[in-house]
Amino acid sequence: MTLDELSESTKKQVNDLYFEILGREADPGGLQHFGSLIEIGKMTTEELRNALLDSVEYISLVLQSSPVDVACTS
Repeated sequence: MTLDELSESTKKQVNDLYFEILGREADPGGLQHFGSLIEIGKMTTEELRNALLDSVEYISLVLQSSPVDVACTS
C-alpha cells in the first residue's frame, strides 16, 4: 500500500503511537510500512506499540534521559 492508500484513521493511529513513544511523527517509510500492516490485518496497534517500545530508537531515548548513578569513592 502507498501512503495515499492508507486511511486517515490508520495514519493517525500510527502517528499517535510514534508521538507517544518516540516523541515525533512517523517518518514516511515507517508510516507506510506499519500503516499497511495494520490495514491488511498483519499487525495490531498493540503490536506496533510493542515494536516501538523494543526499537533501538526508544531504548536510546530511555538511556539518554535516565539519570546516571555515579559512585563517589574517596
